[in-house]
Amino acid sequence: MKRDIEQLWQALLAGGDEYGAAMVADPSSEITVYPAPFLQRYRIYRVLYFNPHKPILLYLGFAPGLPSIRLRVTRRHIKPWPRLMALI
Repeated sequence: MKRDIEQLWQALLAGGDEYGAAMVADPSSEITVYPAPFLQRYRIYRVLYFNPHKPILLYLGFAPGLPSIRLRVTRRHIKPWPRLMALI
């Protein structure tokens, strides 16, 4: 899992997502693989970053050699499905 997280971090940096990369690299973050058996190449990572003011939760889709995708879930728009379908 450590190697996967390092590759995820590198992909975020290469894609210009420095904020996401910093959250993945932070030792206080909890990173788990979110179960998604329907995905063939990608895995979904749940990143819980403990910001000093409030925790931040990210869902990131990642596969080695492919672009990383941030799945956005907000209170107003709980619609990760279009981005999730791009992972299949």
